[in-house]
Amino acid sequence: MNNSSKSQEAAGESFEHGTGEPLDLNSLNKLYGYETVKELLSMSLDEARGLLKDVDEGIVAGESKAVMAAAHQLKGLAATMTIHGMAQLCATLEKEASRYEWDEARKTRAALDQSFACVEKYIKQILAGEV
Repeated sequence: MNNSSKSQEAAGESFEHGTGEPLDLNSLNKLYGYETVKELLSMSLDEARGLLKDVDEGIVAGESKAVMAAAHQLKGLAATMTIHGMAQLCATLEKEASRYEWDEARKTRAALDQSFACVEKYIKQILAGEV
């Protein structure tokens, strides 16, 4: 499977948690408690938006190290919050930036947008008490 196929698969969020959701809310609640999880998820959305902006700026400027750093931070954030599809995309983006594969990086970044939109929608439902 090539990077593009991996990116498309991760963008669709395979939801390996068995819940059909983009993150494992039950595991997070067990680790941190529901109220803390809500706070962490809210902060994570803000941080992710900033990191996505950093990725965009790095891609436009062709700055491999900037893209790698932002993608690496976003990968860690996503993994910590059990958003494994996004973490996988970030790992792919990190590799592409390290190889100066800007066309592939743009495709992965587009897939990351799709993934983030899904995650953001779900987190907003959690924060609104709908989940």
